[in-house]
Amino acid sequence: ERRRCHLFFFSGPNQLEELEIPAPPILAAAWQGVLDFLGRSFQGKTDLDAPIAASIQRVQSTYESKESVWQTADILFVTDSKVEEPSPRLVEKLQSLR
Repeated sequence: ERRRCHLFFFSGPNQLEELEIPAPPILAAAWQGVLDFLGRSFQGKTDLDAPIAASIQRVQSTYESKESVWQTADILFVTDSKVEEPSPRLVEKLQSLR
């Protein structure tokens, strides 16, 4: 489908960074940037609220601007740690975007 991808790198509170991967075809230099981004690490607790809120904001901004880029986006969280449940408010917002 040649879909775009936006990465959120997260850990504890106030530890959230983002990287948007260019639309295909992707040049080798861009892949190196992705690999560098994925090779980094944060130390500490895993907090899902910040990346969920950022994901919701990205999808909602698409609805508000009438762009279709992120309206059908999939959201996938990958972690190397146990996580606590996100806040009920964020879960409700996520469900409303389905």
